[in-house]
Amino acid sequence: MKKNLNKIVLAAIILGQLIPAISALAQYTNPAPIPAARGAQEWMVTINDILRWFYTIVLILSVLMGLYAAFLYVTAGGDSAKTKKASQVLIYAVIGVVIAILAFSINRIVGSLIPQSGL
Repeated sequence: MKKNLNKIVLAAIILGQLIPAISALAQYTNPAPIPAARGAQEWMVTINDILRWFYTIVLILSVLMGLYAAFLYVTAGGDSAKTKKASQVLIYAVIGVVIAILAFSINRIVGSLIPQSGL
C-alpha cells in the first residue's frame, strides 16, 4: 500500500511540473518562417566547403598514416611480416595523399570550367 502511495505521489509531482510547461507551449502562435530556396551559387559554395573539408581530413589522415608506417618500420626489427605491413600502410598513405590532391585539383578545374555568371 505504501509503495503504491509513493508511486502516486511521484506521478502527481511529475505531472504537476509538466502541466505548466505544456500549457505555456500551447500558447505559442507565431510559426517559424519557411526559409527561402537556395540558389545555384549557394549550393556551389556549400559543395566547395564540403570538398574542402573532405580533402583536408583525408590529407591529415594520410600524413598520420605515413607517420604510423614509419613507426612500424622502425619497430619492425627485421621481421619481414612487420616490414610488409609497414609498406602496405605507407602505400595506403600515399594513395590517401593522391586522393586529397585529386579532390583539390578536380574542384579547381571544374570550378574554372563552369562560368560564374551563369550561376
